[in-house]
Order: sequence, then C-alpha cells, then structure tokens
Amino acid sequence: MASGLSASLDTSQVGGFGGFFQSSSRGITIGPYIAAMLSNNWAVDAALGYSRISNDLGIAFLNANFLSQRLSGAVNLHGQYDLGLVNVRPRLSTGYSRTYSDAYELQGAFNAQVLGLNISAPVNVPFPEASYDYASVEGAVEVNRLFTMANGNRLMPFAEFGALYEFVRPNDGQILTSDLTLAIPSPWSFSTKAGLRLLLSEALLIEARAGYLSFGQSGLDVVEARLHVSFSF
Repeated sequence: MASGLSASLDTSQVGGFGGFFQSSSRGITIGPYIAAMLSNNWAVDAALGYSRISNDLGIAFLNANFLSQRLSGAVNLHGQYDLGLVNVRPRLSTGYSRTYSDAYELQGAFNAQVLGLNISAPVNVPFPEASYDYASVEGAVEVNRLFTMANGNRLMPFAEFGALYEFVRPNDGQILTSDLTLAIPSPWSFSTKAGLRLLLSEALLIEARAGYLSFGQSGLDVVEARLHVSFSF
C-alpha cells in the first residue's frame, strides 16, 4: 500500500461563436491519495482534491474575472497484463466534483454612433454565487511497450483508447449552441491518446501525453496536452 500528497497546475481555454465568447481558467489542485495492490495484475487507487481556480470570461464587449473552488474525489481500478510484445492496461475510473463560483459582474462599455455622434454607455450584468455537480465513469485500455536504453533509463511509448459516460452534468447537460438554441449533447464521448513515459531513476518519472477527447460529439473539439512529473522520496 502507498499513500501521499499530490499537487497539479491546470489551465484551459475555450472559444466559440466566432470569437464572440472566450473563457480561460488557471488553477491549482492539491490533495491526498492512496493506492493498494489487489492481486498480481490489479490495483486500486483513490484521491481527494481541493482546487482554487481563477476564471476570465468574455462575451462580446463584456468581461469578468472571478474565483471558483472545487472539491473532488476519484477512484481508479487498473490492471496490467504482459502479452509478450506489448503490455495491456485496462482501467475503470469514476469521479465526482462539486464546484463553487463567486458572484461576479460582466462589465463593459457599449459604443455606438448615432447621427454622427459617438455614444458610450456602461453595461454591468450581475451573476450570483453558483455551484454545480459533475460525475462520470470512464473505461479505457492502454497498450504500451517498455524499452531499456543503453544508459539504463527506461522508455515507454503508449497509446490509450477510452469511452466516457457523464451521468451528472451541470444544467442536466443542456448547452447553448452556435445558433443560440438550447441542446443536450450525448453523455457519451470517446477518446484516443498517445504519449511517452521516461523513468530517469528509481525516484523520477516524466510523462508527456496528448489526445483527442470528443469523438462522438458533433461540432465539439476537445484536445488534451499533459506533462506529468513524479518524484518519489
């Protein structure tokens, strides 16, 4: 059994409606984790997290900045099987989070020209404090191969294919589409990822990965890039 404390830095950026809408966020997540072997081929781990996030929101000429806090938990069941040429790692994961956002105001100035005169009027649109829940379950299979380099470092390229089902979504999954109508997209999406792990010593592991996460979602493109550094002491 192993336990510890993890911390991560996260950033995201979303744009839509031909640049009419822009949103970005930056945050840090910290929390404990625990892992245990169930058999020679299977292990389970669980983690809790607290996140503090700074959000920037822009809609046309209106802009806002506000803070969010998130409590989250996740459980992962994963295995590994040596098939000779490659290793196969099946995984089943589930997670839940609750996000609390501060009240904020979208602020800006509306500018127009009337009868040759430039008119500017301040606009303030208040939004109250809000909270929402999100929960999902994901199944995935990773295929990898381990190489030992001449200097003793170990290199592992890998590819992963997964399916995600979101069973709790904000606003019951309802979103605003590009033609300003409301729609509920499928709670199912499919992903493919590829990356590289490099074990530089018994204590230092570096992982880089990239992936496309929104197969099965028409009109939506979600991509991921991640760099993970793990140091054991």
